[in-house]
Amino acid sequence: MADLLTLAWKRYLYGLHYHPIKTKAVTAGTLAALADLVSQRIAGAGSIKWRRTALLALYGLLYSGPCSHFWQYYLEKLFPDKQDPLRIVKKVVVDQLVYAPFQNVVVLAYLAKVVEGLPLAATIAKLKVQWPTVQAMGWRFWPLAQYINQKYFPLQLRVMWLNIVAFLWGIFIMVSSRSSPLPAVIKKV
Repeated sequence: MADLLTLAWKRYLYGLHYHPIKTKAVTAGTLAALADLVSQRIAGAGSIKWRRTALLALYGLLYSGPCSHFWQYYLEKLFPDKQDPLRIVKKVVVDQLVYAPFQNVVVLAYLAKVVEGLPLAATIAKLKVQWPTVQAMGWRFWPLAQYINQKYFPLQLRVMWLNIVAFLWGIFIMVSSRSSPLPAVIKKV
């Protein structure tokens, strides 16, 4: 078993070196699908909704993985002084004030519009209800994860760490997205 894990890790590192965006995209897509499967079980969905799982895998593959790759490289360029004792804190603050709110809007909108198939007006109304709560929870959850990421992981492995943490965060988002009551205005749309 240890040999299999060692081989898998070596192949993953090879993929990160020679095909970094593709490797990060596939990892994000896989973990997004797994997070959805777990969230469906937690929510007591009964039979698996494979279309939903595929749409979330697609989200990770085409958007989340590549976007995280470029964002991590941007943070490195934005704060290049490795001698700055506040460098990591600055990166976490920028991440949480710029990237995190935008990403939470994107994922909630994707869940409502694409995955759930809500009309645009209902998607916007649902965002107005869910985003403040999700963002507040995110600011409790993500700063420590980002601090650990920036302090202890080399640049090439940061997206992997984020994908693992996002697996847990994705379960929270998907379960809360399903359980959040729709305002009366949405029900009429």
